[in-house]
Amino acid sequence: MQEISIEDWSKCLAVLDLKAAKRYCRQLDIPDDVLSVSSQLQLALVDWISHLGVFTDTVVLEVVRTFRPCIEGLAEDLENTDDISVFTFVICDGRYVSCSTRETFFDADLFEDVEELPGYSVTHLMCDVTQLYSRMRYRLAKIQVTPSTETEHA
Repeated sequence: MQEISIEDWSKCLAVLDLKAAKRYCRQLDIPDDVLSVSSQLQLALVDWISHLGVFTDTVVLEVVRTFRPCIEGLAEDLENTDDISVFTFVICDGRYVSCSTRETFFDADLFEDVEELPGYSVTHLMCDVTQLYSRMRYRLAKIQVTPSTETEHA
């Protein structure tokens, strides 16, 4: 998997523009010159969570920081194996966050882990992050125009 410039990656995001993507990079301590796969995944997840409108910027940042080790594990899998693993991310009742590689939930109101939900969850907002990344890479391929392609179509 190749590294990508923040300018190109931000064109693939649904909600965040370049300015917002760079701001999140600074806040997450992500170098914004060239994005690694892990950084691409983190920004894609920030974009997805932001489009839901359930969390403030502060909560979005804390969620991504909390789940960074899980996201880095997915990035490593994507870079090193042909078998793409399924990685899902879920927000339950607009408060409790978890993913398929984690056994606990993160309480986004209290900023702490909980072993189990306090009761049955009614609402589940779920994202297949592996497919989200695949969609982002597809969008990137569609928007990138090589100079040889421009010449051929001119």
